[in-house]
Amino acid sequence: MNAYKELRKRYNRPVIFMLIIIALPFLYAVQVTQSKKIAVISFLIYLLIELILLFIKEILFGKKLYSLIYKDINLDLMLSYMMNQKGKKFKTIKVRILVATLYYYYMIGDYSSIKAVVNELKKNQQFTKDEQVKLNEFLLNASLFSNPNLKEDEFEKLLSKYLLDYESTKKAYRARYDILVKKETNDAILNEVTNLKFFQLESTYLKALNEFLKGNRTGAMELFRTIVKEDERLYLVKMARSYLDSENLGKKSVSPNLKQ
Repeated sequence: MNAYKELRKRYNRPVIFMLIIIALPFLYAVQVTQSKKIAVISFLIYLLIELILLFIKEILFGKKLYSLIYKDINLDLMLSYMMNQKGKKFKTIKVRILVATLYYYYMIGDYSSIKAVVNELKKNQQFTKDEQVKLNEFLLNASLFSNPNLKEDEFEKLLSKYLLDYESTKKAYRARYDILVKKETNDAILNEVTNLKFFQLESTYLKALNEFLKGNRTGAMELFRTIVKEDERLYLVKMARSYLDSENLGKKSVSPNLKQ
């Protein structure tokens, strides 16, 4: 099912219906009038209304698309959007597709593909310093999640390279390094705030790992259970599932001894 086309149809249909209804009085005015001037004015007014409606429709559609793809983690819609817009030559569309591709690779855990997408984005768009750091955060996270043997001096070099002088952000990533690589607890992870669902999920995953490292397995498993309710294609869902499966296997292996 082409989710992107279906969503666009939902926004196109009411606009087409409204344009037909609005066109009727203009068509009547053109037919009954003897004045070419009035006919031209009527046509121009209708054309202006059409452009306004199409403009409003595109704004509403864009907001809904953004919300479903990034705020609600709709992978099917994201893939459909990427496939439908692939090959478009407009620079703006190309950049949007690259951004969607970056998020998609990141969410499913295809970390090896992220660097090429980031480089392509930087070739096609001029970014502010803050925007470049945001892009670099994808690269930094990819290194942390995919390289459990990342040495601390190498990590510090990445911090300097990717995050420049953003000290508060560096502190947050040092907390991530402690948890993901050093396997040490760090409560600084509790201060992370985001409004995008996937990054909220990522924050929950890190909190679960932090609790697990503290020895609070019950609290950790509760957090992992909230994560596995999401799309099973997400990397974080797979990782949370592996912890839950390991916990269940542990309980099964212990239960016979308890009965004895």
